[in-house]
Amino acid sequence: MRRAASLIRLMLVAGLCGLGLAQAGTYQLYGNTIVNVMRSYPQPQDSDYHGLDANWLNDARATQWLRLDDTAALSAGRAEAKVLAHMGLLKAYASASFPYCCDATGHLIIQGYADAEVKAGFYDSVLVTGAGLAAGTPVSYKLNIRIDGALSQPSFEMGGALAAYGVADIRFTDLSSHALDSMVWQADRDLPGSFSLVLNTAVGHEISVSAMLAVGASVSANARSARSASADFYHSAGFSLSPSLAGLNTQGASGYDYAASAVPEPAQASLLMLGLIGLAGLGRQRRRIHRP
Repeated sequence: MRRAASLIRLMLVAGLCGLGLAQAGTYQLYGNTIVNVMRSYPQPQDSDYHGLDANWLNDARATQWLRLDDTAALSAGRAEAKVLAHMGLLKAYASASFPYCCDATGHLIIQGYADAEVKAGFYDSVLVTGAGLAAGTPVSYKLNIRIDGALSQPSFEMGGALAAYGVADIRFTDLSSHALDSMVWQADRDLPGSFSLVLNTAVGHEISVSAMLAVGASVSANARSARSASADFYHSAGFSLSPSLAGLNTQGASGYDYAASAVPEPAQASLLMLGLIGLAGLGRQRRRIHRP
């Protein structure tokens, strides 16, 4: 339980955990979840362990919404994991709860734990063209990043009986010159907010954006500070591009335009469609009323 969460964080901080595609004309959207609730006492032992996985590489589905929702539960203990992802937008949520091991007199009544882990990411490449500039003309791009979310408190208990984490790994690369600007954001160290990476490049080059968001929560029967933990980054991590000159390309190999305003989420898109239908109906009704 705790080893897996620690390993993910260690890999991210070491810069080893990313898509690592670094190929022109490539795009990818992926997500995976693991939920696990295990009771080791009283006997017989019982567990609910499973996961969901999607990995769309150079696949038309990568231009759509990726949604994963998974829950593990026993009579005592629950773990939940959720992903909502799109090119340029990542959301992840993990929560876990488990009852206390002992009764008021200190006698053991239950032993076990609940654990949830979530990872979501995308990769896209963008050809530097446009604005009527000749090949080799120096230009630059800024990658705008917004990270919003929070960990439950306390987010860690000595001994690891309770833990919650959130980590974002973002890389902005010139695939032609191999220039790189990157950042690793950690929820237990950094405040949420807006950030940026800048890449100096040239017309004719190809640049790439690689972003991953990993969150997790775990709690065991031995935890004393709380009976549940959560990492709520379902508020979103959003990404957009600002070129140094108007007219420079911001559309990725996936077809997604990173200069566009945030892509509407599924629920928002449905509400927008209903609103447009309502306005169209109102317009028809008014025309009928005013018809001579």
